Order: sequence, then structure tokens, then C-alpha cells
Amino acid sequence: MPPKITIAVEKPNVPSGMVLAEDAASLSSGLHDSLARLIQRQLGFPWRAKLKDQAKRLTRVALTGISEGSGILQFESLPTADAAGRSPASIAAFDLVAGIRAFKDSHQWPPYLPAIVRNRMGAAVAPIFNEPKATVSIAVEGDGFKEQCEISAPIKEALQTPEQFSPEETIEVVGTVFDLNIRNHSFKVDTGSRNVTLEVSETQFQSLDTDSMRWARVFVTGLPKDGQSRTVHGVKELRLANAGEEDGLNVPSELRRGERSQAYQEVLKRSHDLLQLPGGWDSYGAESPGRRGMVFATNFLRDVIGVLVDHKIDVPTPFLVPTATGGVQFEWKIGSRELELEIPEKGRFEYLAVDGSRETEGEASRWTAVRLVRWVITGEEV
Repeated sequence: MPPKITIAVEKPNVPSGMVLAEDAASLSSGLHDSLARLIQRQLGFPWRAKLKDQAKRLTRVALTGISEGSGILQFESLPTADAAGRSPASIAAFDLVAGIRAFKDSHQWPPYLPAIVRNRMGAAVAPIFNEPKATVSIAVEGDGFKEQCEISAPIKEALQTPEQFSPEETIEVVGTVFDLNIRNHSFKVDTGSRNVTLEVSETQFQSLDTDSMRWARVFVTGLPKDGQSRTVHGVKELRLANAGEEDGLNVPSELRRGERSQAYQEVLKRSHDLLQLPGGWDSYGAESPGRRGMVFATNFLRDVIGVLVDHKIDVPTPFLVPTATGGVQFEWKIGSRELELEIPEKGRFEYLAVDGSRETEGEASRWTAVRLVRWVITGEEV
């Protein structure tokens, strides 16, 4: 049976078993957007960045109807070709519901439920609470699990509370310049999820080639001038963005928290050693590890560690070995579980997973690769 998500709506003056069209549209859109952002984070990508096509493809949820009795929107999480095992949308829905319930109990949001997700869900349920005594509850069931949460007016307000940026903590802004203000020495950048005004000094502005800057992608570091980071000043670095830098607004200390882990630091050190290997290092004509694939592999590990840290999961240091074709392979052995995750080149994953006497192998998407790392550490189903 496919995983099911239900949103129950009780609203005065709406007949039992019905949901207003505008409410159904708001809830459906908000659910989809929240799940897509959670999936983006589960992939190891920055959640404030422009939503990636990979996350969009994995967010397959269908509205299947409204049940009799109460106004209950029924959704089903659909399988995707990019993900083996549990449905990504189902996993994200469990995180969403569990996170809201956790806040109700502790008045603290879990780190895996960032403001951009909460705000989207808060905006989706806000129209329901235009009338007093309205209630919303969300339930998700599947894969042998069930979670449920209730959203009251105070929870709705908490969901809508915008993210606050510290005026003393550096942020990174990557996006396209679409407006230059010569008089105020400022310009605006479209980051994909929001527009940010960048204020620079007169000297910095005069050093810019304003003709080539318009519609160019830039990378900027500076300090938030306001809690919403609508304006950034104190610019420390300003340059054209490279192809590997994603559009978005990020806090470096948060984005790269995986870099502080022992697992990442040890793997990074070994990666430097492996890049020194000559061709034929195994006496059988093996290729030297490629720098492009090595950087992708170490960045992938960093991003996975960041995802699992959100769920209070420590990542043991994997053994990093070169492959004969110029790729690299991460290896973990934990109890009866073993994982060999090979990265032949940038963007490709192949794996061998051993659980006791059972073996599975094949190619993997980025989503499945992340889930396999989680599986080998915790034993949780992929």
C-alpha cells in the first residue's frame, strides 16, 4: 500500500466532508513545497538555495480525494525512478509531522526542520485560521510507521515566524545581479529564493565593471543589515560566481558544519595523499584518481555528514580507497552491515551493500547514496 498523507480541516460554516477550494489549493501547494525543501536538504543541498530539479522529481505526491465525515484531504506518495526503497516524499512527510509535534512538546524546532520549510507550511495553513475555532491536523502512514500532529493557532504563528539572521555572522549570497544603483552604491541580487540588496563602499562600487555586472552571477560575503537579511553590508568578498556555486543565501558556519567532523577531516587528509598516486599505482595500469571526482566525493561526504548531524547521527570515518578506473570508494563496516560506495566520476554512484548473508549492488542516485550511508550507520531501511 502506498504511503498516505492526510490533512484534516475543521472550519466553521463549511459542511462536513468538504474543504473550500482555496483552502485545498493552499494546503496542497504548501505541503508539496515543504516536502520538496525537506528532500532538498536530505540530498545534502542547501535548503535556502534555488530548488533543484532532483528535489522536484522526488517530490511526487498525488491528491486522491476528500474523505467523508470530516474535511480530510487525502494524498498518496508515489514512487520515483531516482529512489530505491522508501518514498522520498514519505520520508520528508514523516520529518515534517514529527518536527511539528516535537515543537509542540518542547517549544524548540528540530534542526532538520528549517525556517524556509516551516514558513511555507505556516503560509499554507494561515487561511484556515481566518475563522475562529478552526483546526488542522496532519497524519502520515506507511512503511509500518504512523505520525500525527495538530496545528493550532499558536503553532501556526510559530510556523510563520521568519528566520532571524545574526548581524554579526557572515553570510554568503550567490545569484544574478538585476539592478544597479549608482547613486547609492548598491545592487540587487536574485538568489532564486529571495532578492537581496548588497550595499558596498564607494571604492568597491567604482572598481566594478557595471556594464558587465548586470545579469552576471556573483558571489558576495557580508553581514546582514537586518534580521531578515534583505540587505547585506560590510561586504568582504565580491567576485563573479563559478559554476559550482549554487544560487542562494547561506550561513557558511551552518552550511559546512560537516567540515568540522573528524570523519571529514580524516578523509580529506587521505584524499590529498591519494591524489599524489602515479598512474599504474597498483602495478596493473590503474589510473590515478581524478581531482574533479575526488573533490565531488569529499564534498558529498561533507554534505551527508551535515544531513545526519541534523538527526543527531554521528558518521564514523569511512576508509577511502582508489579504484583502478580513477575513481574513489568509501567503505564502512558496522556490525553485520557493510557498504562500499564507489564514485567512479563526478555525479555517479555505484554500491555494494552487505547485510549478513544478503548482498545488493548496482548504480545509485544521489538520494539512494545518502540513504545507504544512513542505513550502514543506523540499520534504518533504505
